[in-house]
Amino acid sequence: MPKVLPESKQDSLRKVLRTVARNPKTRYCQSMSVLAAVLLMVNFSDADAVILLENMLERYSQGWHTVSMSGFMPSVKVLEHLIARFLPEVHTQLQRLEVPMVALAFDPFLCFFAKEYPLS
Repeated sequence: MPKVLPESKQDSLRKVLRTVARNPKTRYCQSMSVLAAVLLMVNFSDADAVILLENMLERYSQGWHTVSMSGFMPSVKVLEHLIARFLPEVHTQLQRLEVPMVALAFDPFLCFFAKEYPLS
């Protein structure tokens, strides 16, 4: 996603990410660049992008973008339970192939599916 960010917005992306990375609760996670890029692509200012990104991380993915990722694994377990309940054939196939749910959930969850629905 950041590759499609216009050159004129690259400095803004760096500023937003540096600012958010200074937050001791969060630090930096690679997927944040995708989230910040989306906010900048829809013309939020640097300051507004920082506020929005920090709020998104705190409200909708608490503990996902931290060093320990303490909130992420419980969410992956919920996904696994939902797939087992509502898509049992898929769940059985994933188990048979030994595909860890975290491998499937990592990118879409941490980027809020931004890569799956690109703006460009």
